[in-house]
Amino acid sequence: MNSKTLISSSEAAKMLNVSLRTVQLWVEKGVLTAWKTPGGHRRIALESVQNLLHEQNVQAGFITEKAKVLVVEDDARQRKLYSKFFARWPLNIELKMAEDGFQGLMAVGSFTPDLLITDLMMPAMDGVQMINAIREQKDAADLKIIVVTAMDRDAHEVTQLRSQGITVLQKPLSFEELKQNIKSKVSMVS
Repeated sequence: MNSKTLISSSEAAKMLNVSLRTVQLWVEKGVLTAWKTPGGHRRIALESVQNLLHEQNVQAGFITEKAKVLVVEDDARQRKLYSKFFARWPLNIELKMAEDGFQGLMAVGSFTPDLLITDLMMPAMDGVQMINAIREQKDAADLKIIVVTAMDRDAHEVTQLRSQGITVLQKPLSFEELKQNIKSKVSMVS
């Protein structure tokens, strides 16, 4: 480690706005990563201090992590509407779009969304097939999902999704209703 990546206990205390003793205790408990010099002085990893500072700011509400939302929709006009409404809403969201179920599956693997909003009727791989494939992945099995569909409310696929605890919204979509559903699901994430 070079000296730019290591700081003294007193420097860490100043950065974290805590006492020197608190820093020493955090080092002993493993909260901060540190080493002792041959002379017995602690050198603390700057990255460890920065991570703790970030964590404290998030918990205090100074920084809020963006919730990742993936929208899978084959209709280009509908995707534009999603983008337009998401840009207007004061929600702390990082938005990604996919055009079909295959792209959606790839995006779930690379983007790791907190919330998936998907259409059901899409070419090649429909929404139900995509959801079933996602549920088989251990790391994505608990992904929160909102389905937006033009299918009849009583269609077998729709009732089956609802029985799995998936929110199903009907087209034409009320973006205000979608916003409220996103807020309730994102608040569980952030």
